Formats: sequence, structure tokens, C-alpha cells
Amino acid sequence: MKIVALSFGRFQARNHEFTQLALDAAAELGVETEHIDMVRRTILPCQRCGLCHDAVEQGSAFPDCVIRDDFQHVRDRLLEADGILMSVPVYCGMPDGEYINLMDRMYSVRYDWLLSQERRRRERIPAAGPVSAPGVRRDAGTVVAPLEKRLLKVRPIAYITIAGADDFEWEQMGMMQMKLFGQMIGARCTDVMRFSSREEDQTAPYFVNGFARVKELGRNLARALGKPRGEIPYCGDDAGVCPVCHERMVTFTGGDKVRCTFCGTEGSFRIEDGDLRLSFDPFACEFSRFS
Repeated sequence: MKIVALSFGRFQARNHEFTQLALDAAAELGVETEHIDMVRRTILPCQRCGLCHDAVEQGSAFPDCVIRDDFQHVRDRLLEADGILMSVPVYCGMPDGEYINLMDRMYSVRYDWLLSQERRRRERIPAAGPVSAPGVRRDAGTVVAPLEKRLLKVRPIAYITIAGADDFEWEQMGMMQMKLFGQMIGARCTDVMRFSSREEDQTAPYFVNGFARVKELGRNLARALGKPRGEIPYCGDDAGVCPVCHERMVTFTGGDKVRCTFCGTEGSFRIEDGDLRLSFDPFACEFSRFS
């Protein structure tokens, strides 16, 4: 089993340090690890050409990106990993810009409903004949290869964010955007850690607690490797209000109905003893953006 970690932000800064601490803790449990420092990588913005998606629709087994930079190397390392760790600074309520570029480019290998539908479509097509390679099928004269297995691999993901915000909500905006990366590749979030870089927080006890917590995150990620999607536990300190994405932002949609603004899980609310109580439909939890 292997964990691949990406650290963003300034060279050899706090994100890099915390990432390595988490990986060292995971390695103590016998897990292989790899640390990619994104400061040394170049990920250009997506051009929105759509050629990656066209390739899948035309029968390709893998939706490659036509832009040539460090993306291909990083993407392949992530898709081959059994677990992923992302460590990203938050600026002005948003993750690091290069992280956004990577997330946009990873849309080419998205693990959402479209890829699942494409897999089922290919399985329904009659075999191309005895001269075809195993699993290759033919659709209206077009050779359709089965999707590469790594595209549909289930894996846990953990996030570390470092921000200088004065309030939790500002930090939370960055973390929510970071979690969209997991949706791209079908990864299930198993742990998150938020660390403040405010000057008033830079005390010895705060750092000691931070070091201990990030090591525990690494161990939690290691323990989640190889588990089925429904058995990957969530170990974050804050369970949030949504049982699926564990965030705290909801939209009131009329009457007593609510919807998680982030993952779309539907539920309801009631006022009980002066407090707002939320409940979410277990059936709806199976059909959110992150299910």
C-alpha cells in the first residue's frame, strides 16, 4: 500500500514540514510513501478544449490531457496511489492557485457519474470478435477499450490546510474547495486538519499539539488504505452538520427543507428548545456529490 502526498505553498515552509511529519507517521505502520513538492512543479491552467472528454466518448481507455507539463507525472502518481494526502495553504479564503490549476486539470480523469455511465455502456456493447484484445468491444464501428482500472479505484484522501484567518469560517471556505479534489477522483475523505499561521498562535504548546495532530492524521490515512468506500472512517476533529461531507454550510430550500450547500445532501430542520436541529435523509446521503 502506498500514500502519495502533495504539498503546496512556499518552498520548505510549514505545509512541506507537516506533510513529511504525516508521511513519517504513516511509514511507521509499514506504508510506502512518496512526497511531491509542488513548488518544483509547473501545472498550467486548463484550456477548456474538451479533448480529454472527447477521447473517452470516442472509445479511448484513458482521457489524456493535451497540455504537456508536469501534470501528467503528478496525475499518474495520484492515480496509482492507494491513498492521497493534500497539504495546501489558504489565501483569501481560497486554496493555493496551483492547487486550483491541478484540480481543474484532474477534471479530465473525473470519477463521477459520467465515467460510471461510460463503464456500464461499454459493458453492454457486444464483443468485437476473436481478433480483439481481451475486453475490447466495438460500438458502431468504433473500437471501445475498457477504461483503465486506476480511473475507478477507491481510495481515502486526507487534507491539511494552513491559513492566517481570524475566524474558522474563512478557513472553512478554503477547506471546502480543497475537498472538491476528492470528488474528481472518487476519493473518500478520512481526515482533515486546519492549522493557523496567525502570529498570536505561534506558541510552543500550539506547535506541539499541531505536530501530534498531523502525525495522527498520517496514521488515520494509513489505517484507511484498502477499505471499501463505505468503510472508510471519518476521523476529523469536527464532524460538521452534514453526515456526508462533514461541512457546516446549508441552504434553506423552502418549508422545513434544507440541502447541504457543498455536497447536495437533502434533509430537514426543526426548532427544538430554542435550538436549530438538522436531520438528513439516509437515502439522500447515498446520492450526494460525494457518495
